[in-house]
Amino acid sequence: MVKRSITYLRSYQAVWASHQTCLTLVVTLIWMTGFYSVYTFLGTFATTQFHLNTLQVGELFSLYGACNFVASFFSGHLMTHVGALKAVRVHGTLSALMILGMVVGRHSLVIVAVSLGGLALVQGLGVPALTTYVVNLLPAQRSTVTAFNSSFLYLGLTLSSLVGGLGYAWIGFSGIALVAAGMLLLAVGLTVLVERVSGDEEDFFER
Repeated sequence: MVKRSITYLRSYQAVWASHQTCLTLVVTLIWMTGFYSVYTFLGTFATTQFHLNTLQVGELFSLYGACNFVASFFSGHLMTHVGALKAVRVHGTLSALMILGMVVGRHSLVIVAVSLGGLALVQGLGVPALTTYVVNLLPAQRSTVTAFNSSFLYLGLTLSSLVGGLGYAWIGFSGIALVAAGMLLLAVGLTVLVERVSGDEEDFFER
């Protein structure tokens, strides 16, 4: 039992010692906080803006689920061709654009639905790429990194629900969506720093 606890502790120490891994986990946190800020309050917005009933809101979210399923199913094929980090950048940027589409077309249910379907597709391609990238940074601690990645994802969900709930009352859904789009672009921008840190760490270990 003691030996196993020491092994766990060393795995955690290895994760925290990797600046690249920690920074990528921050990317996950920012990405998920931004995304869930929109996703969590979309139902409230749709009910208020378009006077949808519970069944209609469920149908709107089923559109997201179906599109996300299809995109996630084929995400591995895409990553094989373009690479995980590039897929993260492309689909993180497209996610921000889809959210902005909801803001611009907020008075049209069709535009909101199309933007939501597009968001589902690019999230279904981008999130698996981000997960694949981070869990492969430290192969010897893959299970620990996976646990950290999941915890940061749920922390993002927690923060988005807490802060988004307050923000919705002050700046409305459009305001939350604009902040979320900015957070996704920030996450994309941080991937450049992730790549730079990766090069610095490789140079350090080669010395």
